[in-house]
Amino acid sequence: MAGAVAAGTVLAIALGAGLWAWPFGGDEASEPASEQENWIASAPALNPAETSLTDAHTEELWTHSLSTEDPAYWFAAGTVVIDGEEGEVVLLDTETGDEIVRIPVEGEVQHVVEFLHEDTPAAGVFTQDQFVAVTAEGDDQSWDLEEGEVVRAPGTTPMLTTEDGDTSALIIGEEDPVETEGNPSYISGAIDDSLIQVIPGEPRVALLPVTADEDSPPASEELLQAPTDGASFLRHLSVGTGHSLSLWEVDGEEYLVVHSLEEEPGTVTSAVAAPDEPEAWQVGRGMQLAVTGPYAFSLETGELTARHPDATFTGALGPAALAESEGSRSFVVDGTQHYESDRVTGYSEDRIALIRRPDGTLAALSGD
Repeated sequence: MAGAVAAGTVLAIALGAGLWAWPFGGDEASEPASEQENWIASAPALNPAETSLTDAHTEELWTHSLSTEDPAYWFAAGTVVIDGEEGEVVLLDTETGDEIVRIPVEGEVQHVVEFLHEDTPAAGVFTQDQFVAVTAEGDDQSWDLEEGEVVRAPGTTPMLTTEDGDTSALIIGEEDPVETEGNPSYISGAIDDSLIQVIPGEPRVALLPVTADEDSPPASEELLQAPTDGASFLRHLSVGTGHSLSLWEVDGEEYLVVHSLEEEPGTVTSAVAAPDEPEAWQVGRGMQLAVTGPYAFSLETGELTARHPDATFTGALGPAALAESEGSRSFVVDGTQHYESDRVTGYSEDRIALIRRPDGTLAALSGD
């Protein structure tokens, strides 16, 4: 069995913001989701297109001049441009190219993240000195960071992790990081509206309120439903953005199983045969899809949306899952695979394509 590890083995995996190790294996969840033979999810066969993703995008909405050295990132909130000369983070409206907000940033940019602020799309820029956040409505805030602190967003709220492994939520409107109070025996994997902790070696997750606000969801501990009768839990892979991804074994074969952590927490939304080397999923830009191996899952429903027969999905832009094979890139949208002609850096739900031209210029294109 590919990737199988005996129960009690200690496995180190990247979950959320840190590298963790714990024993796993052998636990079974009661009340399986299905006792039927068709419990494994399937996706429609891919339809190869004769066109590139941007062939039908003939209307140029706007352009923005950039140096080839200045990075730009598309998100649901807009297009984040790092103005290296001015030392500023700029958020552009993807539909119009208008500037939404501009805020100074200190230090060299390490990475960018995407999250939600009160259901409003937002983006954040992490440097060794600061975390700078901007929203689609023009709100902004920055937090100074101490040495060794890292900010990531495996869930819908940015999570700050110290060198000691302590976690806090960064919430716009809160001057200081909001410390989270989880169970020290559990592992903090992400923050959505709640702190999400996985329970080592068990098909369980804890959902704990981040603030004492009366609107905060109550604390709970949720059992992850077995995908079918006789399934054994192996380990957690990912949590956050309203779902969890974990590895299970059925009749000697391994399966990736997606569970909801929002409506009816712990219920199965998808189960698929695991690739040879199961890994955590990657949340795509736009927060519409999550991808791992040859699979793409909807972050709205947790359901399987695409399976690539001979390539690995390495990311997603809005509704477009990005596949890379032998140095070429292609995009799967609504079951159709398009090749890439222009360098696509963003693709919105409204089918606006953001491309980066060889001279560094950003261009937004609209299509049918």
